[in-house]
Amino acid sequence: MKRVLPIILAIVLAVVAAGIVFFYTRGAEQRVLDEQQPVAVLVTTGVIPGGMPLGDAVAGGLVESTQVPSTMAPTGAITAVTAENTGLLALGTALASVMGTTGAAMLLIRPLLRANDNRAHRAHVVVFFIILVANVGGALTPLGEELAERLVDLMTWIVEHADGIVGTAASA
Repeated sequence: MKRVLPIILAIVLAVVAAGIVFFYTRGAEQRVLDEQQPVAVLVTTGVIPGGMPLGDAVAGGLVESTQVPSTMAPTGAITAVTAENTGLLALGTALASVMGTTGAAMLLIRPLLRANDNRAHRAHVVVFFIILVANVGGALTPLGEELAERLVDLMTWIVEHADGIVGTAASA
């Protein structure tokens, strides 16, 4: 009897401990979500072909929204599909053809940076801004046509004299 009592006591304690662990872990995910502010993020469920609009990817089931605790969401995660950047870039391009590239860039760069200050990867937005507002928008003005013609002449001259330019640089 001396040996049986400790064995029975160990089995009872093991069952109680297993029950406590089971009931504690069963609600752990919900407790974490209750303690933290959940945020919706967009997650891909498959490979999205290049050039596919986001709306088509959502409609095709390739992108879905899911809830995660705010501390678990990656910095700069896409939480919603907005047209804010597209609108600012389109407006900048249109304004550049009316008021010039410098004026449009000065007017819209701060709102663009403010609209993207919560994103981890935002350098590409500035690159697109420069390409669209400073280059495409400028090409839409009458000055852009003249500049394009001069650049064609310059590129033609460079191609015609490339051997001399490279030869001079190589001998120096």
